[in-house]
Amino acid sequence: MSDTPRPTADLSDLGILDRSGLVIVDKPSGLTSHDVVGRCRRLFGTRR
Repeated sequence: MSDTPRPTADLSDLGILDRSGLVIVDKPSGLTSHDVVGRCRRLFGTRR
């Protein structure tokens, strides 16, 4: 194996951010799944 660093793509210069992932939520009773998704989207500043 070589110690040569691999080139990486720096997408921050392009204004592109990776916003994929998984969030596990222990939803309390009384909140609907739709409510939880809405709160998470506002918290993370994302849309579909």
